[in-house]
Amino acid sequence: MTAASVQVEPVSVAEADQIKRHLLPLPHEISIEHKVVLPAADVGIRSITTDNSAAQDAIGQLRKLFKDKADVDATGGRFEILIGVVDRDGTLDGIQIDNAHRLKALPNHDQAYLIEPAAENKLIVAALGDRGVHYGVATLCQLIEADFSRESVSIPLASILDWPDFDERGFWHMPVEQFPWLTSLKFNQFHCVANFSVDAERRIEPEMRTSFDDPPATGAQLSDAFAVARAHGAEIIPGIIHMDFWEPCCKGFADAWPDMVGKGERAKGGYFETKGYRVPCASNPQLKQTLIDLMTTLATRGASDIYVWMSEYSGGQCECEQCLAGNQYHTEARATLAAWQRVRQTHPDLKLRLFFGAGGFTPGKRWIPNYPPQAIDDILDEVPQDVRMCVSLGIKEKVLEDFVARGGRVTRCFIVTLRRWDRFCCQHIQNRIQNLHAQKMHGASQFTYGYFNDFRAALDLQVSALAEYTWNTHGRSIADFGAAWATRRGDKHAHAFGEWLALMSALVALTSSMEQFIWTGSWLDELAGDVDRDLDLDPIGDTIESCRTALEYAQYFEAKRLPLQTELTARAIAYESTISTDDAIQTARRAMDLASQFDWPEPHAQTVLLLCYCELEKAALDLLAHRRERKGQPAALDIFSQAMQQFLAALRTQTNAPGPDDALLSDRTAHIESRHQDILASPMKPGLL
Repeated sequence: MTAASVQVEPVSVAEADQIKRHLLPLPHEISIEHKVVLPAADVGIRSITTDNSAAQDAIGQLRKLFKDKADVDATGGRFEILIGVVDRDGTLDGIQIDNAHRLKALPNHDQAYLIEPAAENKLIVAALGDRGVHYGVATLCQLIEADFSRESVSIPLASILDWPDFDERGFWHMPVEQFPWLTSLKFNQFHCVANFSVDAERRIEPEMRTSFDDPPATGAQLSDAFAVARAHGAEIIPGIIHMDFWEPCCKGFADAWPDMVGKGERAKGGYFETKGYRVPCASNPQLKQTLIDLMTTLATRGASDIYVWMSEYSGGQCECEQCLAGNQYHTEARATLAAWQRVRQTHPDLKLRLFFGAGGFTPGKRWIPNYPPQAIDDILDEVPQDVRMCVSLGIKEKVLEDFVARGGRVTRCFIVTLRRWDRFCCQHIQNRIQNLHAQKMHGASQFTYGYFNDFRAALDLQVSALAEYTWNTHGRSIADFGAAWATRRGDKHAHAFGEWLALMSALVALTSSMEQFIWTGSWLDELAGDVDRDLDLDPIGDTIESCRTALEYAQYFEAKRLPLQTELTARAIAYESTISTDDAIQTARRAMDLASQFDWPEPHAQTVLLLCYCELEKAALDLLAHRRERKGQPAALDIFSQAMQQFLAALRTQTNAPGPDDALLSDRTAHIESRHQDILASPMKPGLL
């Protein structure tokens, strides 16, 4: 083989930019100045790697691409793609690789990779280990599928050096059937809740939910699930369910060990105050033994890493003498660490995570904003550096930052609300991930619900944004990301889509609470004049964080719903926005002009919905102003009613969209219409002004 056997063509800046739009996530360092175009049959793929299933799967996907596109086996001799793990001296198959020396110094270097031409007829994909090889080949697949026909394939002679900004990127409650799609976007962690049952002989059987629809996996099914994930370059991490859920959710637990159920009324924390279920007696030796049995079974069946979820609802406390000598959460954590140390005698490579979930999100009358600070401090002081903390809510940001500064590792869970009715929005995703990166968090795990007719169709854009920014946090702008996403789906108006997405994302993130309004009706009660709530959270403070907390809590707690003007003020502070409702309406109209170019209807329908909501907020503010000033309000009420009818009409068009299921949408629409009728029936009530 000689260099003269292939023809090298220059790549213009514009063409290089177009090629890069096929890559998601965008690599950190990439340049493309030349390419080769040749028949696919002339390309050969050769790998020098271990038998690692993930690396082999990626190489198999590359070979499959050649088979699917051109019906060839990629064994040609004119151009070679060489794939493998570099030697200690920075060579691969005797070829010195220019950037190999940089790999070890990169963040998360075990997942880093490089792509570079070794000659005009050879392209190398290399890494320090198999995980990097997997990601490098995934990037190469995206590069060459951009211009691949039965007649020829265009192979960019790209120089790429790439690594992830977060070592863990994944989902919590994500169905495993989505693995091929998600791992192609370089997600690598999937956290599945694991309940357990106890039989008459007190034998424990873990049951891990890997799908929204199918029964939980047990026995050999667990081993199969772990193996499938690894073949795609990812890990399933079973999460032993919150300990305060053991009594209601783990069949046979309370019957087998009644002494394990927490003592006293304080054992009923948060939501369980009214349900009657209790935290476990954390000082009971059987708690440690139960965890040993669960961890051992899961490790034997293939788990390499296990979550143990501490009691979820703040306020629960077993009142036995031994438990009262400490704190519920600290005692649970100590029992978990002791169990893990015992299991590591037989499974020395098993990793552990302590998970803290809802914290202040206690859906009940009593609101406790955080886990007990002293208990958290005590836990963090005792957690070994090889045990990862995984936190959703309930632990203050500063506490976690200090823990990381001392060498601790933290994965943040529940990154954002994946918006059902604002599914064309991702500014909030970029903002949140950039904040986590600035705080030096190590991983990002997104919570998901099962409220979708078609999961991928509903969440493709937002999931892709999570993939983009958890890998390359400060890479593309929202507009450039949108153009890349649209390019990958074959949209001929990709650039206009990116502009539209930037407008819509900023509008939703900075000015609109439409998602919350549809879900809860939020400020409608205020207009109906029957608000009687204990607003014990003042969102208008000195910090952006306090306002974001107020807005987030208002979404989940009826007693925390904010008056409309308070909500607007909180949004302005939380998102550092000075945009007015009139500005928002004008922005939405500009977005409608862009959306009218697209061949698919969903962006236009979403823009109409958001425009109608902005107009509805403006009409509501005008109506409130009339009531506050005790002016005549018939005209203002008519304008509000017309705006409401337009919004409801736009909302009903979402019924056949791939977002929320029809029953959920119908329920929320009916609730909003009911409150609208209440407002019309009592127009003179002053409301909460």
